[in-house]
Parts: sequence; structure tokens; C-alpha cells
Amino acid sequence: MRLKFDEAESGEDAIKYFEERNEYDLVFVSKELPGMNGFQRITNVQEGLKERRSFA
Repeated sequence: MRLKFDEAESGEDAIKYFEERNEYDLVFVSKELPGMNGFQRITNVQEGLKERRSFA
């Protein structure tokens, strides 16, 4: 199995990779996530992706 990954410039860009493109397994962020609860946001995105994939 091959993982598809990329590096985002910011936390917001990392979220967009998961939400809009929905084709990455892992996204690295080289900067901190200022003013953003990254763990909570990523958890919400992961739950949304699980729901989408269950309909496929």
C-alpha cells in the first residue's frame, strides 16, 4: 500500500487538502497552527472523511 502525502504551507492549507481534494492520507505542516485547535479541527475533518467514504 502506498500513502499519498504532501506538505502544506499552513494549518488552513492542510485542512483544505483533506476537505477539498480528499485524496491525501497524510499532510505535513511545517509551521505551528496559531490560534487554531489543530487536534479538534483534524478530528472533525477525519470524521467527515469517514462519512464520505462510507457512502462510496
